[in-house]
Amino acid sequence: MNNQVTDLKLLYDTDYFDWLKKMIKLLNNRQLENIDYDNLIAELKALGRSERWFFL
Repeated sequence: MNNQVTDLKLLYDTDYFDWLKKMIKLLNNRQLENIDYDNLIAELKALGRSERWFFL
């Protein structure tokens, strides 16, 4: 795990909206090696659960 990913993992716990902005920028720039995959996957799962209940 590189330092940028480690920093992003810490940022996720301290400043969610800054983490989100940086994740979007990384994805837009296709810098996939720097993505915080663990927290991104957790957020996508949570989004999927909330959206599922919205449509039931």
